[in-house]
Amino acid sequence: AALSISVVDGEGGTSATTELESPAAAGTLNFPFGDLGITLTATASGGAGGNSFAWTNTELSDSDGAGGTGVWSVGSTGTTNQATYDDMAISCNVSGGSAGQEMTAQYRITCTVTDSAGATASANFTLNLRAIISE
Repeated sequence: AALSISVVDGEGGTSATTELESPAAAGTLNFPFGDLGITLTATASGGAGGNSFAWTNTELSDSDGAGGTGVWSVGSTGTTNQATYDDMAISCNVSGGSAGQEMTAQYRITCTVTDSAGATASANFTLNLRAIISE
């Protein structure tokens, strides 16, 4: 059978949305996977066996809610070569915001599996983030 892969979180989903509320004085908010309870698991099937895994992330959107961008960033990619991925951290700089402002981002997290014959397969997980300034 051809090599294939699926990526799901602990709930069995292929996407998640998380939200934090903070005063602007907080400066930078961190969204570490472990604190958010996010663990992604890649399951490969078929292929020649002897699989290796590679996780990557791509920022799809980044908004400060007031027409600006660039407030979100990946603070740490974590361990990227195992079937389980749970230690990535994403940060949001809220220091320039005002009360009620919502800063949003969307990331595509991809796992590519390669078997011992060099065949590859990839699957994606979508992470939606929102930081709301409370004061």
